[in-house]
Amino acid sequence: MKKGFIIFMIVTCVAFFNSGCNGPAPVSDGENLPPAGIGNIEFDDSYGYTGDLPLRLEIANFKYGAELPYSRYNKTDGSSWHARSFAYDAPVYSYTPYNDGSDDLKYKATSEWFDADSADDCNYFTVYGAKNQSGTGRVIADYLMYIPALGEEEEINEYGMYPKNYENYLDLSDYEKLFIDRNSTSSDGKDVSYNILWKNHGGAVKQLFSYSGKSGVRQTAEIDISKIAGSDKNKIEFIRFEQVIADISVRSTVTTQLFSIRAESAAPAVKRSTKISGTDVYSEYLGNVLYTKWGAYSASGFYDSEDKKIKLWYGAGLPETSSSDNVYYTECSDFSKGFSKPVRIVTDDSTGYKLIDPSGKLRSHDMQIGYGGDPSVIKVNGVYYM
Repeated sequence: MKKGFIIFMIVTCVAFFNSGCNGPAPVSDGENLPPAGIGNIEFDDSYGYTGDLPLRLEIANFKYGAELPYSRYNKTDGSSWHARSFAYDAPVYSYTPYNDGSDDLKYKATSEWFDADSADDCNYFTVYGAKNQSGTGRVIADYLMYIPALGEEEEINEYGMYPKNYENYLDLSDYEKLFIDRNSTSSDGKDVSYNILWKNHGGAVKQLFSYSGKSGVRQTAEIDISKIAGSDKNKIEFIRFEQVIADISVRSTVTTQLFSIRAESAAPAVKRSTKISGTDVYSEYLGNVLYTKWGAYSASGFYDSEDKKIKLWYGAGLPETSSSDNVYYTECSDFSKGFSKPVRIVTDDSTGYKLIDPSGKLRSHDMQIGYGGDPSVIKVNGVYYM
């Protein structure tokens, strides 16, 4: 369904008038798979979620294309905007694969950023037999939790050359469980074997999980990390997927699919209370609501009691150009299922969410610098004001 938004510039406000009667339509028909570890969460039609909520961090869901190495600050070519990515363009073999150098070795995806939401979107890679004999060895894929910088420590911060001290690692010190949804399939139907490992900055690579069994079994590995000291999981550099190859013929393959990575804890770790104009305000940090890329920032939203949905708008970059901003929209009707895949609000009909600007002051969504970000949205009598 195409939805239109009329934009009026009034001092510093932008009014969103929806062409429909009941607010923005659903972003897509499908939502994310129910995250393992979270059961039914109490929901009230008038007040939304009133019970205790868990701490949840969606690390990756592989819905936006192949997660190739980030190139904004550490490569001179390419245009990838992935916030997280694999360490290289292809897995690393302990032997020489049959079609060494082929594009078939690279990471691939079942979707692009603009595709409709699908619970089965994934990144995948194919492991091949050895070039000259039956393959026996290991093939590793390191999924980075940070963006490596080219510059040295404390080097002057220049565009394209961020210094080492700007490298951000994943902090899981407040989380108790790690969930990884994946699958490995042998073309011969033979049993498969794989390990999941990680590395905390300054430490050694440590094994978290292993599997040996039937081929083609999609499973969510539930990994207890509650016993790991916070100082040993506060700067995660990467999660390693290691395919163990006991015997594979020259023409055989093992395909690994990665669907999602997330972390959870039973209760929020960060809670704050304060007074604002004499009113007591209490807040809890619940992690993130979704995984996205292009540097999502400055979200604004509310629970819409008419539509019975939580609605969020946020600023993020564009796939077409660098240093640019647009607004994206996502919604949720059930925390147990997660938020919908975000849709980009554009100035044409390409996403179903169109900006109509009688003033002519807005740039096109796909032009350099875009039309803007930092959205703040309220709804009054069916009208959305930004």
